[in-house]
Amino acid sequence: MNNIFLIILQTALFLVSISTSANAIETKTENTGIENTRTKNTSTGNTKKVYTSATKQQLAETKIQFFDITNKEYARAETYKSLALEMDKNNTLSTLEILGMYAETKAEKRKYARKFAKLFHQYTDRVLGFQKLIRQANKDLYGNQSMFDYAPVQKKQSKPKRVSRVIILKDCRQLCVEEVKKLIKYAVIFPVDFYFKNATDLEIRQWASQLEINKDVVNEGFITLNHAH
Repeated sequence: MNNIFLIILQTALFLVSISTSANAIETKTENTGIENTRTKNTSTGNTKKVYTSATKQQLAETKIQFFDITNKEYARAETYKSLALEMDKNNTLSTLEILGMYAETKAEKRKYARKFAKLFHQYTDRVLGFQKLIRQANKDLYGNQSMFDYAPVQKKQSKPKRVSRVIILKDCRQLCVEEVKKLIKYAVIFPVDFYFKNATDLEIRQWASQLEINKDVVNEGFITLNHAH
């Protein structure tokens, strides 16, 4: 589930690096040992862009700054990431996740976990904040008109797909809590509905507070807390 976040993150980093180095790498270079950024296909006349070592270096520097890691840590992450791809071709773990997985001590694992949690929290805040602005802008421009046409979707399915989990609080121990935390973590991407059996409103609120569920996430409908019938 973290793949979507990583794809968005890597795309943003890539665009930043390209925009800052575009002028330098689009110019022909002579006697520098760096290839031109444009090559022409003589058979079709099409021109395609290739990325130079300068571009890769700029992207690496951007990632190092964004993740707040050292050059050595970044190099280690890239090495382990290539090994992870050997095991799973679809692997798209982030730099911090790779470093945390292969850290040698518990202290290092905790360090990378905290860095990742902080960045993901900031990412979630940005998503929620910008979504509010989009909804307000749509309201200012078009009133209460919906931004989307749901008719084609409704023909295929009556309701949008969401993740649902039934919770029995007295039986929800370590494994249950760990699964719930994962669902909460990615609720912005995969909305989730929790249904509680034999639980009062107070017990549900206390449960949500203990797991530090963001109120904005609930208010925006990414997470719902319901009584199971």
